[in-house]
Amino acid sequence: MSSVPTTNHPTTTIVPTSTVSSPTASEMPNPAVLNCGLHGLAVGDYYLAGYVLEREGVPVTLQDCYQACSTDTGCESFEFYPEPITDAPRCALYGGSEADSLGSVNPDVPNVWYDFSYTI
Repeated sequence: MSSVPTTNHPTTTIVPTSTVSSPTASEMPNPAVLNCGLHGLAVGDYYLAGYVLEREGVPVTLQDCYQACSTDTGCESFEFYPEPITDAPRCALYGGSEADSLGSVNPDVPNVWYDFSYTI
């Protein structure tokens, strides 16, 4: 049996005290906790890369986004969202935490955010 090398992700400088998954609308994500499943749009900072297609004809899944983030040593959070015109699932990787990269919480948009440290 052969072993597969693993990629170590750098640890965060923030020690989370709890996990938040449903703050109120327009609330800013709390940088002192891990955030998961929050809806909102990016502020435009910390963008690393987009993840569009794993395999031809196979839609990207939330797990694919997590895996893409785990292989990028600079990835701290990711956004899972439908492409505006085609509605195809996509994800974007960010070099800042969800609290740094997400403008504000907005449950009316389909874009869902996850801190990488949060296990799906």
